[in-house]
Amino acid sequence: MAKSEDAFPAVAPAVLGLVMVHATLRRDAADLLAAAERSPGGGRQLAARIELLGSVLTIHHRGEEDLLLPALRNRQPGFEPQARIIELQHDQLDRSLDLLRAAAAGGHVDMATAAASCTLLEQHLCTEEQQLLPVWLQSFSRAEHDEFAARLRRSTSLRDMRVMIPWLLEAMPADYRELAMREVPRSIRIVHHLWWRRRFQRRLALAG
Repeated sequence: MAKSEDAFPAVAPAVLGLVMVHATLRRDAADLLAAAERSPGGGRQLAARIELLGSVLTIHHRGEEDLLLPALRNRQPGFEPQARIIELQHDQLDRSLDLLRAAAAGGHVDMATAAASCTLLEQHLCTEEQQLLPVWLQSFSRAEHDEFAARLRRSTSLRDMRVMIPWLLEAMPADYRELAMREVPRSIRIVHHLWWRRRFQRRLALAG
C-alpha cells in the first residue's frame, strides 16, 4: 500500500527533542547519584551537578507549561487531569531540588535525599512518556508539529539556549549525540562550537 502524503513521520522534531531531553535527564540523574556516593554530605562537584540539573529542568518545564500543556488542554479537554498531574510533579521536583541545593550548600546531602529526587524525576519522565506523549502525537498534524518546534525555538531565550544546547550536545548519551547534531540548526551549532562549548565543558568538568 502506498504511503499517504499526510501520514505523520515516525518522530516529529519537537517530539524527538523531548525524547532526547528525557534521555539526558536520566543520565544526569545517574551522574548525580554517583556524585552523591563519591562525596557523602556534599562537595563542589555534587553542588554543581545539582545546580545543572535544576537549571535544565526549569527551562524544560517552562516550555511545557507555557506552550505544550496549554495547546493540549485546548485540543483535548479530557487531558486536563493528566496536565494537572504533570504540573504538580513539576512543583514537587522544584521543591525537591531546592532541598538538595540547600543540603549540598550545608554539606548534608545523603544518598537517601539524592535518591528521592531522582525517583521523583523518573516518575515524572514516565508520566510524560505514557500520558503526555501519546496525546501530543495524536493531537497535532505534521505541519502543526513543525510549527510547534518553531514556536518553541522562538520562545527560548538566548540565555536558556546557552544552557540547553551545550547540555544536549555535550552531556547527552552517545547513542543520541549524532541525532542531536542533525536536529540542531547549523547556525546554533556554530555558535555552540565557537563560544558555548568551552564554557559548558568547564561547568561539566566541575560537576564531573
